[in-house]
Amino acid sequence: MKLDLSNKQVDLSVSEEKWAVEVNNISELLETTVQAIWQEIPKQPKTDICVLLTNNKQMQDLNKQYRGKDRPTNVLAFPAADFPDTHLGDLALGYETCMQEIANKGISLEGHLCHLFVHGVLHLVGFNHQQQLEATEMERLESLVLLNLGHRDPWGEETNK
Repeated sequence: MKLDLSNKQVDLSVSEEKWAVEVNNISELLETTVQAIWQEIPKQPKTDICVLLTNNKQMQDLNKQYRGKDRPTNVLAFPAADFPDTHLGDLALGYETCMQEIANKGISLEGHLCHLFVHGVLHLVGFNHQQQLEATEMERLESLVLLNLGHRDPWGEETNK
């Protein structure tokens, strides 16, 4: 897949520097990933997405403030309500939680970051996983995008052993 960085769609902010140490070319990785998402849901307006790569402390604060859950999490998605034609929304990803997940699952940080980014973007465009049918569709799209990018299927049998 060819990436055109002249029309960037990901506005990246890194407040936890360990992300930049552990993952090379994060901005390009996320831009490539968002382009792969649009290949699978082409009718989605191609608006910008703000991404915060942070630590568990900030994730816990955000999770508590916006979801009422006083614990860190791996990814949070905040769809834009005011300007959806120019700004799709914001995502935040927590470093320590992601590192714990990759250790537990034996997967790469790059692949897991892509998976969580895809998951978050799908939430921004309206996908949900509260009902089984919705969850199945989200998982199908996540798998398709990640396989197209050369990453492991996060829902495949070999991943979940």
